[in-house]
Amino acid sequence: MVLVALAAFRSTNVGSDTATYAKFYSYARNDIFVGNDFERGYLFLQNTLASFSAPLWLFFGVIAIISLFAVMKNYRKYTTLPAFAFLYYFSRFYLNRDLNQIRSGVASGLVLFSIKYLEEKNFYKFIMVILIAAQFHTAAYVMVLVYPLHALMRRLRQGLLFYVVMLIIAAGISLKLSGVLTAFFSILGRGSVYIEYDGYVDGQGFSNPVLILQVVLSLIAVFMYYHNDDHINEERLSVISVYMLSTLVLLSLNQFTVLAGRLSTVLSTVEPIILIGIFKRFVPKFLVPELIIFVSMVILIVIYFNTGQIQQYFEPYIFSYVN
Repeated sequence: MVLVALAAFRSTNVGSDTATYAKFYSYARNDIFVGNDFERGYLFLQNTLASFSAPLWLFFGVIAIISLFAVMKNYRKYTTLPAFAFLYYFSRFYLNRDLNQIRSGVASGLVLFSIKYLEEKNFYKFIMVILIAAQFHTAAYVMVLVYPLHALMRRLRQGLLFYVVMLIIAAGISLKLSGVLTAFFSILGRGSVYIEYDGYVDGQGFSNPVLILQVVLSLIAVFMYYHNDDHINEERLSVISVYMLSTLVLLSLNQFTVLAGRLSTVLSTVEPIILIGIFKRFVPKFLVPELIIFVSMVILIVIYFNTGQIQQYFEPYIFSYVN
């Protein structure tokens, strides 16, 4: 509830996108029609609350409740240490999602519910969940690709070798992708800003610490799965498959910082589950919580403090009770 309150009562100076969401919510409350590219599910929620003249803090609060409830419910299902998984979520995702990219936050949380149907090989329910998530952010559609990847990984005996090859291919593709994306966005009629605006493509490439982290964790997770005597575990493989695709997307689009982040983050919410699984395999059980706390602190420092994001977008945090 503390994290919900922080999201609900934040001022519009907290997070680079918050002011934009606040502006369009104000338009909706005052019956001012302004065209935008927001998805239908998000607009439905926004307009429903606006029709009751709900204050901005309540709108942000409802968004945070949906996002955080979905994440916590699925962490409770997929790990025995959900509280520590959620701590890691706070340090890795909360600031940029629940205090900033709120549509992505909701979509990322809802997408987690599709993993259940991935395990059960129920394609129709799997797609249905993704369609619902995509009504808040179209990036959720990338989850569809997990289904064939998961099916393939189930049949492979040399899954680690296959994944290494896929990583190499993704790295090669990243160097030649500009022309393809230009043509794609031209046909789509939207999204070209992700490859044309300097602020969106000025990234760290292969030296991106998040990319390095995901490559390392995903390789270890795949290695563990295929070198375990009872590796036929649908739940574990489903989670790993989601994280593999997130990493492949991030790697193949590493020259386009924002586009890579927007697509891969929808899938990377499973990262705490992956990390806890690795720690439980290689370190004494009593050390796992302490390691999660330590890694969470390191992640917060490397991703947010060292890059200046905390100072630029989230500091100082100001409470707001704006109606």
